[in-house]
Amino acid sequence: MTRKHYTCWWGPFVPVQWVRGHLGDVVGLEIVGSRWPGASYVVRLHRRTGVPIRVDAHKTADDAQRAARWLAHTLETQVLNPQDPRATLNIGGRF
Repeated sequence: MTRKHYTCWWGPFVPVQWVRGHLGDVVGLEIVGSRWPGASYVVRLHRRTGVPIRVDAHKTADDAQRAARWLAHTLETQVLNPQDPRATLNIGGRF
């Protein structure tokens, strides 16, 4: 039996804060605008429980979409539409 879990942690050298969960809880990924210094777009992981988790930051929408497609493929999930999180975006293609 394979257990698929994720752990996201933040901190410069050691985990200062972390979130753990089961991959079966992942609903999808979302690309949203950001005020994060040096990044205009972030990729967030949506879960059935808990707030979305910021997993990646990019300067361009194309880079964010490419990263979201790759991560969605890897996690076997989808990229969600930020205006309607129940709908997926049609940004298929090669990553």
